[in-house]
Amino acid sequence: MNEPVGNPPPVARDSGKRKVVILGGGCGGLSAAWGLVNSPEAATLDITVYQMGWRLGGKGASGRNAEIAQRIEEHGLHIWGGMYENAFAIMRAVYGELNRPVGTPLSVWYDPSRPQDSAFLPHDNVTLGEFYDGVWMPWNLELPSDDALPGDGRELPRPQEYVDLVLSLIDSVLTGPLAPWQHHITTGNPGIHLSPWKLFREALVALLDAALRRGAHWLFKLFGRPLLRRIRAGLAALPTDAEAHRDEHVAAIVEPMTELLSWFTRLLAPWLRHHPGVRRAYMIADFGAALIRGVFADQLLRDGLDKIDGEEFRTWLKRHGASDITLNGALVSGWHAFFFAYINGDTTRPSLSAASALRTLFRYCFTYRGSFFWKMQAGMGDTIFTPLYQALSRRGVKFKFFHKVDELHFSKGGVASDWVESISITRQVDLKTGVTDYAPTIPVRKVDSWPALPLYDQLNPEQASRLVKDGIDLESWWSGWPGVANIQLQRGIDFDDVVLAIPPAASRHLTTELAERSPPWHNTLHKLASNQTIAAQIWLKPSLTELGSPLPSTVGTVYANPLNTWANMDQLLIREEWGNKAPKCVVYLCGTITDAEPMPPFSDTTFPQSQDTRIKEIALTWLDSNVGPLLPSACQPGSPQLMWSLLMPSVKTAGEHGFDDQYWRINIDPSERYVLSLPGTVQFRPRAHDQGIGNLYLAGDWLRTGLNAGCVEAAVMGGLMASQAMTGYPAQIVGNDL
Repeated sequence: MNEPVGNPPPVARDSGKRKVVILGGGCGGLSAAWGLVNSPEAATLDITVYQMGWRLGGKGASGRNAEIAQRIEEHGLHIWGGMYENAFAIMRAVYGELNRPVGTPLSVWYDPSRPQDSAFLPHDNVTLGEFYDGVWMPWNLELPSDDALPGDGRELPRPQEYVDLVLSLIDSVLTGPLAPWQHHITTGNPGIHLSPWKLFREALVALLDAALRRGAHWLFKLFGRPLLRRIRAGLAALPTDAEAHRDEHVAAIVEPMTELLSWFTRLLAPWLRHHPGVRRAYMIADFGAALIRGVFADQLLRDGLDKIDGEEFRTWLKRHGASDITLNGALVSGWHAFFFAYINGDTTRPSLSAASALRTLFRYCFTYRGSFFWKMQAGMGDTIFTPLYQALSRRGVKFKFFHKVDELHFSKGGVASDWVESISITRQVDLKTGVTDYAPTIPVRKVDSWPALPLYDQLNPEQASRLVKDGIDLESWWSGWPGVANIQLQRGIDFDDVVLAIPPAASRHLTTELAERSPPWHNTLHKLASNQTIAAQIWLKPSLTELGSPLPSTVGTVYANPLNTWANMDQLLIREEWGNKAPKCVVYLCGTITDAEPMPPFSDTTFPQSQDTRIKEIALTWLDSNVGPLLPSACQPGSPQLMWSLLMPSVKTAGEHGFDDQYWRINIDPSERYVLSLPGTVQFRPRAHDQGIGNLYLAGDWLRTGLNAGCVEAAVMGGLMASQAMTGYPAQIVGNDL
């Protein structure tokens, strides 16, 4: 860390406490606040969070639509991973601290004996979309689960142990009763009557496929397992010190692994394309084998994963022997889709750092607890940010809503400083006379929730009237709303330390002084690329079963672009206020989209509406063409087009397509853009306190963490890193050393 020169900042004397301002109320900022209030120095800290608009959450914000059944409207599709050790540790502590009454929704983070009260429930089904011979074939994986719980602070495997876990997976897939061997080929389309000849053909193909799968299964047990034993013997012979690994140690693992896959490929090559069960088992084995070969051939246990950060994941796998079937298949494509890994949002340009891919694969697939996914039982705002807001408020953290950060100043009296000297902020609105603090949440079916719009009755009536009349969005950088006051926070008076929890695409506009002085910070702002994400939600009258779904309730990805990721979220319907005519199914969709070119200046107030129209048209086109494989009975007979009459109408007009009352969103604002993990960019990810600015700390998923990829867990780790740099707490951040 570069130490700043000059005198340390004075402690603000009016309160006798060290004043900390946190700029941004997303996962990173609130996790930093949580770390600070739990640190040994908590009693000496005076913490204030400044947030643009009326709600917390950042990219994870959600809101309740008061005009349509208080339905949940998300910024995207949010499902928590069972490997979110740090994030779940915070949630477990927060829910325990709130101690909500037993019997009320979201009164406990998770209790298997009280699922109706739990904020999270485990979810085991994951679906990948496979496109073969012009047909979408869903590959559903019911992943193993156990009784373990995430967030218990356990130690994670050492890097060498991940290799053994990959070997165990290959062994289980090829010799055990896991899903890929159980799938047989089916060319029939559910809901379409098959002739006697087609039924006979289907039965014959199924019999042949079953025979092939059983034969391959036993052949691998007979010939493949000895090779696995050789590989494990090579692993056992490795010195415990990675620095001592020699070429012969590497060869003892890489050579039998290469022989294994070569043998397996020759055995199954004639059947891979037309037998999904065999192909899927092969892809898992081939994928895992390439990982193991790459880890040892590139000496990553010795040199660290960042050694391959400059290489694209697919290119790295190919260099280590992965076949074209695997490289172009659902596993590799799915990991790109999972992390929105497309340059400029263009799905024809996938790009993901091999190092980030390995980190996230190891963590997601081999360290999850309980289940691979955990589904929230209300909106992200209701489940995560309301409890955090309430717990932090009880601890004395103050929240300044409707405060937009304009600029951080690193000079005083025209002289450059190694401290944040002042912060320019626009107060967007005034509160109504008599209202001292904005109360941001509302109760919906006994759950405190964030509204989709500001609570105008708490605002200055004249200003509120203008906001409503002109349709001003106080979360938009293109709103054209000038605000009502310009505020200057001064070091030593209003703050001592600053936590910047605003991502690079937005911070680029807020830290121009620092970027001019600091090449590393300039690189962070300009070389950490980001893209826009899109989302849509549809509420349907029939149930998932009635819609003909060939799948259970699932979370799926690598389907038709651009809305290539989807999830059935029926568990949320009970949290909405539909009355007697409630929908029985709700589907969330998300993906990426290329930027509008050129991106207009913030003075162009027409831009948000044009982009809203753009995503609406994209969603309509997508629903007209891609619903069939997911919900076949939801389509017009003989057509892929969605039957619009199945969409749940509201009090508003349904519009020409029956779509106008559904929900769609394009995340165009700089603070909402998804930060990518492109090859060669880990060097531009900063630590929490390495900018040479004495009182500046950073927080968010764009920091250099043990994941280096955009997700809730990485944002929480980034926030805790800010707290750790400031106070030493927490002493350890789980998974931050991979």
